[in-house]
Amino acid sequence: MFTIPVEEITERARQAHPGRALLTAIVLVPWLLGWSLRKLWLGLTILWQAATVGWHDAGGDPPSGGRPTPSDHGPFGGA
Repeated sequence: MFTIPVEEITERARQAHPGRALLTAIVLVPWLLGWSLRKLWLGLTILWQAATVGWHDAGGDPPSGGRPTPSDHGPFGGA
């Protein structure tokens, strides 16, 4: 059986700084929003590129309106 170190927990709680905890909570909100939006944008761009590659593999015209890609003309842009 174990014991709960109440004295140690009480001592750590007395050393806490409420202002710092509040600032951390305030900064956390925009940071999480930015991180989430970045991950969403990355996921959407990966999905778009995968759809474009699938479209090309299926033999259809590129969804960009028929604009040729560099790979259509060889590595140096020639026919």
